[in-house]
Amino acid sequence: MTLHVACSSDSRLAADCAVMLTSLVSANEGTSIDVHFLHDDRLLPRDLANLGAMVKSYGATWSPIAVSEESTARFPHTERYGYSAWYRILLPDLLPDLARVLYLDSDLLILDRMTPLYDTPLEGCYLGAVTQPTPPAEIGRLVRSLGLPDAASYFNSGVMTLDLEALRRAGSVDQVLEFIADGRGPMPWADQDPLNAVLHHRRLHLAPRWNVMTPIFDLPESRLPWTRGEIQEAVASPAVVHFIGPYKPWHYRCRHPYRDAYFAYLASTPWNDKPIEGRTARNMLVKPMPPRWQPRIDTTIDRGVNKAVRAVNRLRPGADVKTRSAGW
Repeated sequence: MTLHVACSSDSRLAADCAVMLTSLVSANEGTSIDVHFLHDDRLLPRDLANLGAMVKSYGATWSPIAVSEESTARFPHTERYGYSAWYRILLPDLLPDLARVLYLDSDLLILDRMTPLYDTPLEGCYLGAVTQPTPPAEIGRLVRSLGLPDAASYFNSGVMTLDLEALRRAGSVDQVLEFIADGRGPMPWADQDPLNAVLHHRRLHLAPRWNVMTPIFDLPESRLPWTRGEIQEAVASPAVVHFIGPYKPWHYRCRHPYRDAYFAYLASTPWNDKPIEGRTARNMLVKPMPPRWQPRIDTTIDRGVNKAVRAVNRLRPGADVKTRSAGW
């Protein structure tokens, strides 16, 4: 049996994708793996070649799929996600000969065999995915703009077992594209919002160990959408670790418990010299603080800096002093 895996990346996340693929092959030694890699011309040819050579050196099959400019034009561009994050929406059409595929984001570590997830009976659902912990301030938006009955219905699209045949029969690609084109609400998490709007009612809930997101290490159990047993299993025996949030392992502010594992895998890839980013005075001050305090501290710093800038501008007529929150 072949494990069919789909993923996508642009050059910004090529190193992360290399880590994900390296950990995937390492954790699934002896399994036949076919990597269906979605990309456009924003991925540098050097990065495409390096990823392909790396995957083939592990004995896996490399099946790159170039997404056309016509397809790309259907999606809005966001600074954080670019275009490549949207391409998973098109998988039923891009892989017309496959009945099922396992989609994996770039910012993952694979720590267990993926065949059980790939073979999961979907019980009439179109996909299997893990519920995403939702900030309380976002719940109202999800219910209003996406039509979700509650926060527990919102899934993370970074790890999905997809029944491509069922999705094709249902015309899901067209439905999701219509939602995007209609602009029925803000989409701060790119593809994830329209996918949830169209497919939340045909999603099989997966145990969180199949997509262990960063909040499980930072939030109290009462703020997480799983049972205590599920949380304990996910922390003790994660199958997939997902570095969601603004601070990836290569960012100075990252305090993720699997950060060292990320760099251990990175060392064996062509991106082994990737530097640490964000070593600023501001981040050195905030990093030691408890995670739940950090957003409030960041906001306080931003307000203070902006207030100081306005004061300088008042004292120096004609001056146009600007700040960047990612700096100080």
